[in-house]
Amino acid sequence: MTLARSDAGVMKPRMVLVELTETVAECIARAASQAEAKNIELSLSAASPVEGLCDPGLLDRLVWNLLDNAIKFTTEGGRVEVSLRSEEEDIVLEVSDTGPGIREDMRARIFERFQRADVSRSSTDGTGLGLAIVEAIVEAHGGRVTAENRSTGGARFRVWFPAPGTGA
Repeated sequence: MTLARSDAGVMKPRMVLVELTETVAECIARAASQAEAKNIELSLSAASPVEGLCDPGLLDRLVWNLLDNAIKFTTEGGRVEVSLRSEEEDIVLEVSDTGPGIREDMRARIFERFQRADVSRSSTDGTGLGLAIVEAIVEAHGGRVTAENRSTGGARFRVWFPAPGTGA
């Protein structure tokens, strides 16, 4: 439904001032059992408060999709690190993992619908819609999202949202 609304141009976020650190921490708490099942360490590095104008329900879905993706692709005993910070004109959310990273042939298409890791080389399941939903939510908030491989291994997803009062 999120993607259908985005395609139709009717995904209109209900923007309210939200304390983002709390929202992100709540998502991490919900993901804890999923991470524990794979002995994955979850951590959050964030100043408090980090406030932003966003739709709380859509923000929750965005953070959950990034966390779920990171946990799925992180091998047992790995780490998923989340950071949140305010910059001059942006709020930056990062979700990094110690998984295999993003295959070179997937980088340009990572946010397209139905893009999934090679099922024969991965034990993950899913529809390949999570990152497309992330991108649609970010764009509806006037932000942008990128994906890259970390130099130490694993993937990093960065989301930039306009900070309150920047006119975005």
